[in-house]
Amino acid sequence: MTSPEREHALRELITSQPEWSDRRLASACGVSAARVAAVRRAIGNEVPADVPRLGRDGRRRRSDTADLRRRIAATLASNPERADRNVAHAVGASPATVRDVRRRMARREPVVLQRSRPSDAVVERADRIGEFTSWLARTEISETDWRDFLDVIPVGRAYEFADIARERATRWRALARQLEASTQAGDQARD
Repeated sequence: MTSPEREHALRELITSQPEWSDRRLASACGVSAARVAAVRRAIGNEVPADVPRLGRDGRRRRSDTADLRRRIAATLASNPERADRNVAHAVGASPATVRDVRRRMARREPVVLQRSRPSDAVVERADRIGEFTSWLARTEISETDWRDFLDVIPVGRAYEFADIARERATRWRALARQLEASTQAGDQARD
């Protein structure tokens, strides 16, 4: 799909499937979760925090887990020896969430996670990535694309068009080198 088609599909799905999680919508439409969140806010279709969202895995989860984490903490405080699976079943959480709350309690850290919405910069970057992907799709040519034009190009202009093709190939190679260099720089920064 083109970028405008993905955007249209995203808006349609947000409207028709508001209970889908941002990641599920992103996966269905080929956009980022940050983009989904931004569009959801823009069209005023945010799901209340107490309404479970349907994830990519088909499971329903609340988008605001603060109350759930507090209930887990209270359950663990009243019975610290209780197994994670039993606590998870009793409060409707995953055992992994119970383990996380237990670890946080042991380290005397807040059990409620402080999550922030994606910044405008993150959303803008996601939008720009979408534009770049769309541009790449528009500028793609296959061998059959250019073969269809070989017999219509006048012989007197063949060298001119060959030069243009070589220049564009040089620019594509420069883009490829820059992408690889930025990836390598990022790898080195993480090491």
